[in-house]
Amino acid sequence: MELDAKSLQIRDSNNLDRFKTGFFVDAFKDYSFINPILSTVDVNPDENYITPFVTKDSLTMQIAP
Repeated sequence: MELDAKSLQIRDSNNLDRFKTGFFVDAFKDYSFINPILSTVDVNPDENYITPFVTKDSLTMQIAP
């Protein structure tokens, strides 16, 4: 993925290459790069991955005529 990001060409409206300053890679070892106000992910530092917060809403069943 890092090589894909490095070789990605982004062009402006004049079809000129836009300058890229770099890319960011997170090892997911802790919450240091995650904004807890904007994000609801859960970090697993033992496996170095994140999982999204999932909610399940259900409606009460009703008998319809």
